[in-house]
Amino acid sequence: MTRFCIIALILTTHVFAAESTTGGVVSKSKSLPPKEGVWHGDAPHLFFGGQAALFCGSHGTFSGGFELPQRRGEVRTIRYRATFKGELQLKPPLAQRPQKIALDEPILMTERVISQGKRDEIQRFTTELIAVTFRGSGLPQNVSIRESPRRRSMGKASIATDAPGSHRIQSVYEVWLEISMDGGKTWQVADNAVTMSLMPDVKTAKPAAIRKSLTTPERPTGRATVERNR
Repeated sequence: MTRFCIIALILTTHVFAAESTTGGVVSKSKSLPPKEGVWHGDAPHLFFGGQAALFCGSHGTFSGGFELPQRRGEVRTIRYRATFKGELQLKPPLAQRPQKIALDEPILMTERVISQGKRDEIQRFTTELIAVTFRGSGLPQNVSIRESPRRRSMGKASIATDAPGSHRIQSVYEVWLEISMDGGKTWQVADNAVTMSLMPDVKTAKPAAIRKSLTTPERPTGRATVERNR
């Protein structure tokens, strides 16, 4: 019972840290994620004690369905396409010599979104990243990457009305990935979770929106390290 209470406390603190009144992405739509945004990681995903490292420059160019739950407790699964820009680094013995592989990969992302209701003109959501599928061929032969089915990539999101026709959208995750070096026969969980925050995409956002949004986003507190039972 004590262990269960500790796990529940970790997940609660992780998901329901207070929203910031700055940061996030300013958008005309209420899409999650908005087309004006990109996901940005605060650190590399490390595997095998750092022998493999995946650096995420950004996930952006969002397209797909974004219909969100509205009533408190309502659950929706959303799927959208994105582009992963980053770099995979491999060190011996995983590679004969150190390698740096630039990635510009189409990916498919799947999220579970639970509405927490609306209060003070802010719609809040509990979120979980449940799948990341790399669909390109830029990875080395026999190397595959996926969202971990054993660790929960938990997060939170909120949509607030800044002004008529303008919404501030915030979202943050603690993402756990896995890597396979043998074509998917075996998988290694990352040594660390990486905080992924929604940030403005400088290619699509207006300069005023970028200046307003480029602040340090609120991070989830605590870390969800419980094993998943989907």
